Amino acid sequence: MKKRNVTTQVICILAILIAIATPAFAKKGKKKDKSEKQYSPVVMELKALYDTDKNFRNIIDNALLSAIPTPDGWSPTPEELAKYPDDSSELFVWPEKNFEDLMDFFQAWSTFVPNPTNGMEYYELLYGLCYYNVNALKFVATEPGLSWTKKFVDARGDFMDSTASIDPTIMEQWKEALGPAWNDFIPPHDTTEGFEGYTTFNEFFTRNVKPEARPIFQPENDNILSAPADGLVNVINQNLNTESRIHTKYNEYLNVDQLLAGSEHASKFIGGTATASVLLPNDYHHYHSPAAGTIVETKAVDYVGGVYFGMDGQFFTFSNNGNIGGYQSNYGIFGVYHRGYYIIKTKHHGYIAMIPVGLDDISSINFEPKFEPGRIPSSGVQVKKGEKIGHFAYGGSTVILLFEPGVFDGIKLQQGVQFGELNPLNAE
Repeated sequence: MKKRNVTTQVICILAILIAIATPAFAKKGKKKDKSEKQYSPVVMELKALYDTDKNFRNIIDNALLSAIPTPDGWSPTPEELAKYPDDSSELFVWPEKNFEDLMDFFQAWSTFVPNPTNGMEYYELLYGLCYYNVNALKFVATEPGLSWTKKFVDARGDFMDSTASIDPTIMEQWKEALGPAWNDFIPPHDTTEGFEGYTTFNEFFTRNVKPEARPIFQPENDNILSAPADGLVNVINQNLNTESRIHTKYNEYLNVDQLLAGSEHASKFIGGTATASVLLPNDYHHYHSPAAGTIVETKAVDYVGGVYFGMDGQFFTFSNNGNIGGYQSNYGIFGVYHRGYYIIKTKHHGYIAMIPVGLDDISSINFEPKFEPGRIPSSGVQVKKGEKIGHFAYGGSTVILLFEPGVFDGIKLQQGVQFGELNPLNAE
């Protein structure tokens, strides 16, 4: 039996979310006849590219043949993970697969509905294909594969917005994981519709919270910073400079200018402080203004060559560094993420930058309409502390805050208030 690495389980919890749904993989010797299989249009488009482009076909065939085990070995198959989340004897060995298996892989991924803990397993399987595998990297990072991945991501997004993405069994798992907090949220429909008022998975993932469940502490006190989102605060950088590398997610570290995509306001935060909060799968996935003021700039940092599955120009380096274990590990091709930013001008505390960072399975950064990029007038848009300014669709999320020098030194607490939450040790 193959014991799953504990750190891999941590990744599954933090990542939110792209794992296995109804298995479309057949075990060895039990494959369906080709005529019985049905593939979605986007997967059939991959087949058309494979059938008509000899070079592309060679890249894929060689990618499958050239795959080698990662340091953790081959991952369990999605079917085994669904049945036995901690152990598996059935491994997904890429060199044993052919193009039809690859089609099955993407077909299953395109329609999978995640539960609260299995969020990264398809990513891990694809990482296993790309690990030290030049042809696999060419498949997803160069044309025509790169453009196809964009279409795949869009198709996956369409599925998550469809009624087919509501699986009652999986939704029961989410309800159980949330516990009493399930009642903190407002379903968008009557509770007789869909699963207790949620008719698509993205409706559930972007659910709204009851105001009384997230009251704003001292809303009129401008000296009090409000948490922008649910989450785990795990990074605080002091005394930022032009070379300071701020950890966003997994292997991505960016300096202030990179985080803000060259914004004219970036220099204001040199010498200041940065914080980062990671949202967990069960968290409320809207984000709110941490302070009152005027939003003077917003921007979506768009896809640049090769970012669909979290890739950019460093794709080849990320995929070959060999560490796939924990939160701060170099997580292969998923090291660079889609993000947006808001620049807030406050009355007494200078400028605050807020950067939501989303996982690129589905482009997941969404601005509230009045704060959308391109809609901010030169005079800015007023914002209240705690006002909702955007949300993560399926695929978020980290929220980074930047402060000018001397404004925010760290998290200050009074004795007796909540400092955090403890996880029980496994009794093994």
